[in-house]
Amino acid sequence: MKVVIKQKQMLLIYLIGFIDATGLSIVSPLVTPLFYNESGLMAADSHPLTRAIAFGATYGLYSLCMFIGSPILGSYSDRAGRKLTLSYCLAGTAIGYILSGIGIIEHSLWLFFLGRVIDGFTAASMTTAKAAIIDLTQSEKIKYLSFFMASVALGYIAGPTLGAIIYHHFGLSAPSFFIAGLAIINLLLILFVFKETLESHRKQESLFRSIGKEVMLFFDRPRIQKLSLVYALYIISWFSFTGFLPMLLGLHFKQSPESIGLYFSLSAVVVVITAAALVTPCTKRFGSLNTYCLSLVVAALSAFALSLTHSNTLAWCLLVPTAAGFTFGYVISTKLYSDQVDSTQQGWAMGINSATSALFFAVAGFASGFFSGVNVSLPFTISLITGLASCIFLLRFRGRLVINVRLET
Repeated sequence: MKVVIKQKQMLLIYLIGFIDATGLSIVSPLVTPLFYNESGLMAADSHPLTRAIAFGATYGLYSLCMFIGSPILGSYSDRAGRKLTLSYCLAGTAIGYILSGIGIIEHSLWLFFLGRVIDGFTAASMTTAKAAIIDLTQSEKIKYLSFFMASVALGYIAGPTLGAIIYHHFGLSAPSFFIAGLAIINLLLILFVFKETLESHRKQESLFRSIGKEVMLFFDRPRIQKLSLVYALYIISWFSFTGFLPMLLGLHFKQSPESIGLYFSLSAVVVVITAAALVTPCTKRFGSLNTYCLSLVVAALSAFALSLTHSNTLAWCLLVPTAAGFTFGYVISTKLYSDQVDSTQQGWAMGINSATSALFFAVAGFASGFFSGVNVSLPFTISLITGLASCIFLLRFRGRLVINVRLET
């Protein structure tokens, strides 16, 4: 059956991605000052390794909680609908960032991390938004997932610049409260504008019902297991670069928070162009798997080269292949997850996709945080090794995965 694209719904979903990404990326220029400046969260006499581990835990703890929450909330959205699930997620985001902001004001590390825990557990709004896109556009999902990625990238353009400006004028805690405000705006849009995209859902379904069944479902899906290994290696490669890029730019290249924010903004411009204009034609021309492998090899090699150079000019140039390559990987891997299940399990599949992201963001965050305390360039070596490994395993599993399935609506 031909899918009727609901343009108003799609625009609202893109707005969800934009606002969420703005909230997430607004802290990118600020993480280094939080743990390495005297006005931040750490005591002045803190050991450099302790600071590096706390830096990694900022991402890692969030991701670990996201790993727990995303499959639960993703599966819940398949039963109770996308709208209610998005409402829970955004309320949790607002509460989490308010607590983190208070923690920064009070110089309370535990309160800051408590906010990260709450925000991480409820960080499934993008997961549910992707499932809603697939509800509406199953036969052309890679095209519209690419557009969603472009809207997310636009948020990543706005976020770092806003973060640097707010930090400069209002201090370290202000961006957290700004993010909470964005989440509340997004929540109001969901409650009063967004229309349910899942045609058959049971509104009275309990949030935590059948969690064990959903977990066991993963072990009954060998294709999802194999794809998750490929995706896990991709995530470690991606996060070892993006998560520790602010540290590299600040400590190795001596860039200011404003310069780091600009770097991330320009990277996001590359992501927008890649997602909106390049992903669909390249995958049609060369195939999903070939495009994935070539782009990820280029991205991993570029990330590694960036950690070796001492030239600011070359560092700016290397952002183009790095950002573009990781963008191809994200969109194609998300589409591959969707291909492995039918239309009744898209929320679950996106939840597993996000849970895999979260778990290995956490692994990369804690591990690379430790290694960066030894040498700031080591996370980028990890990025190279795991990026190449992801391509090798995808090529090995290519005959066992469902590729380019046109799902029934």
